[in-house]
Amino acid sequence: MLWVAELGMLVIWEEGSEDDVHPSSLDKASANKLVGATPGDLTILTADTDKHVCVAVEAYARRPPVEVEGWEKVVEVGYRSTAGEMVFTGEDEDGNMIEVDELPDLAIRGTGRYRVRVHMRGAKAALADDGDARQHFLVVVYPGDSRQTEIYR
Repeated sequence: MLWVAELGMLVIWEEGSEDDVHPSSLDKASANKLVGATPGDLTILTADTDKHVCVAVEAYARRPPVEVEGWEKVVEVGYRSTAGEMVFTGEDEDGNMIEVDELPDLAIRGTGRYRVRVHMRGAKAALADDGDARQHFLVVVYPGDSRQTEIYR
């Protein structure tokens, strides 16, 4: 799915999140340069603000194998769903948070703990001024208790 990354990030924000905005997950994403999470709040960094990115999502009932071939960066974090609706959000014209309807709810088991593995490629190419979606993301979610951050690539 093509999507405009607002303010240089892709965001999941649930009711019951620890933050009204994304400072804690943004700080964690900045630390590993890709993804950060706090309960009910997940931030994925993009190469530039207001650029189109290509996003694919997959949800599994158990841990899938790690695939790093063809990806520039692969990072996995622990996430706790606070509302049982793990959907990407954006803003409408008035600045109100809305769900991105084209992407499914990734909290396949409702509230609870998950692992979120983010694959990224095309960061340098995304800075081209032609408007093409050159940065690609694959977001893989599955139930898991670990709170550790794993950097695979």
